[in-house]
Amino acid sequence: MSADARLDILVVTGTFPSLSQAFITTKIRALAARGHRVTVISLAPRPGEGRALGAIPNVRIKYPARSHTPVARVFGAAAILLSALRDPAFAIPVFRSLRRSRRWRKCLKSLMAAGERPDLVHVEWITKAVELREIVSVFKCPVVVSCRGSDLRLMAESDKDFAAHVRRIFDEVDLVHCVSTDVSDVARRLGLPDHKVLINRPAVDTQFFSSPPRTASRDRHRLVTAGRVPWVKGLEYALLGVRLLLDRGIRVIYDVIGPADPTGMDAARLAVRDLSLADAVVFHGPLPPSEIRTRLSEADLYISPSLSEGISNAVLEAMAMALPVVSTNVGGMHELVRDGLDGRLIPSRDPIAIADAVEQLLANADQRTEMGATARRRVVESFDLQRQIDRFVDAYERLQAGRYATDAAKSMAGAAVR
Repeated sequence: MSADARLDILVVTGTFPSLSQAFITTKIRALAARGHRVTVISLAPRPGEGRALGAIPNVRIKYPARSHTPVARVFGAAAILLSALRDPAFAIPVFRSLRRSRRWRKCLKSLMAAGERPDLVHVEWITKAVELREIVSVFKCPVVVSCRGSDLRLMAESDKDFAAHVRRIFDEVDLVHCVSTDVSDVARRLGLPDHKVLINRPAVDTQFFSSPPRTASRDRHRLVTAGRVPWVKGLEYALLGVRLLLDRGIRVIYDVIGPADPTGMDAARLAVRDLSLADAVVFHGPLPPSEIRTRLSEADLYISPSLSEGISNAVLEAMAMALPVVSTNVGGMHELVRDGLDGRLIPSRDPIAIADAVEQLLANADQRTEMGATARRRVVESFDLQRQIDRFVDAYERLQAGRYATDAAKSMAGAAVR
């Protein structure tokens, strides 16, 4: 890509920077490092987490959530009006959105974001696109939205209103990024046409998350799970599995890393109490990437007990650190973890299966080492950060040039001929 082909990219996300969503920060760093100008609209800022992740050079961050005071809203509305006067074509979708929306506060957030003039907009979560649905219609540049797994598989299948908004957004945006083939299949069932699908699997910085020398055998094996802890991550089933391991005489410590989500953490703490696991389970809370890397380097196995996933970024980090994985076979996880090669795939909601898989791998150090090395190679070859950024930038450039739908149609036609 030539140096003069830089793009102005507007990224809309929730909490930013976020320790539990560091993969978005990593992507934005990589885009900025390639010379693209990136502006982030953060809808739920957490300054403390941002400091933990460090400064992000060449990236602007804006916080419309801080603009709720009457004075700030007046200035925001004035900025939108001035922008509309400078560009009359911009005024049409702006005032159409204002007229049809009864959600004035959220609509104003969308329109304040639309005061930017990017080459391309990427809304990192379909839930945010639904929440600020006016944002889709007011930009004249291409708009991309990401679908990451549980947002579609759980919310769209259980909430008819949410599903209806998703279908409308699929109609209006130019491209939908899906993190796995499984997620794209769910999106297609909701009406997403093939020519708007971009499957770009998650990625990890394989230089930062690299394979360390493993420590010698210890008195107790260390198991680890990282990421947010809502109920859908299935942590209670892993805790039941740990109880089974202890009852079998297998001494383990289970490190749980991630922010305290009320929908999952309260239940997990209650399970620790009821199962008498206080001496075996450590809740670390959210940690910066450097400390996550340290915890992974000290572990013998990674456990992913999720009930629903697109593809887990936390599992990617563990595999990059040459950790074998015991993961539930949900969503797109089979597109990442190959059963018997990189780790073990097991049924969801099955603590016995978790305990059996962990026990078998802990009993065989050579197999763990071999699986860990295979997992590391798989991530380096197929889930490296540079591959992911190459694919995003290629899609962004073709969208901005108006070629994406044409190229997709040609590709599908060629596949049909073959």
